[in-house]
Amino acid sequence: MVITKVERQKKHPSRVSIHIDNEFAIGVHKEVLLQSGLRVGDQVTEKTSNDLKKQEEILKAREGAIRLLSHRARSEKELQDRLRKKGFALETVRKVIDSLARTGLIDDLEFARAFAHDKLLRKPMGKSMLKQHLRQKGISKGIIEQVLSEMYEKDSEDEYALKLARHRLDRFRSSFMKLELMKQKKRLADYLARRGFDWETVSKVVERTLGETA
Repeated sequence: MVITKVERQKKHPSRVSIHIDNEFAIGVHKEVLLQSGLRVGDQVTEKTSNDLKKQEEILKAREGAIRLLSHRARSEKELQDRLRKKGFALETVRKVIDSLARTGLIDDLEFARAFAHDKLLRKPMGKSMLKQHLRQKGISKGIIEQVLSEMYEKDSEDEYALKLARHRLDRFRSSFMKLELMKQKKRLADYLARRGFDWETVSKVVERTLGETA
């Protein structure tokens, strides 16, 4: 089998049609053809055609990934899931993600740092809740532990909890003040626990916050 003609497609100028033995065989992006090094007159096999199709799929998957990243940063797992939903083969997706990771276009550590910072800035939470959010994004255990240690330096989890408790108390002060002290403590403690703070932190912060109003 011999490549007898290569011509640019009229409706899609970035793509070319490859003819083998005077018959149309396959259409690919011109970048795929350039990377293959194939020219008119070259001998080809069925494997050659299959390789071109694989490279075409990789290029399409990469373009899809770039479009997704142009909207917002994503973790490797998020990107993989989205590309798989678009119908790309797992092998293709992994090659694209590896390529993007090597060039720094995706970086789970930097993504996790930015994601955690944004979450804590919007509304403070404890380590367990932030860890859960990061797991949902597909972040690895090692990166999660590193990011948590950076976000929660010494005593900062107490500070996050205190900030949240004060805001909660200010917002619902009138209703809180109508409750008995034990009910005030329970309501505030339950709220902080739901936000992922451990019992030791919750206990300290509840006592301090309610003590400030006495």
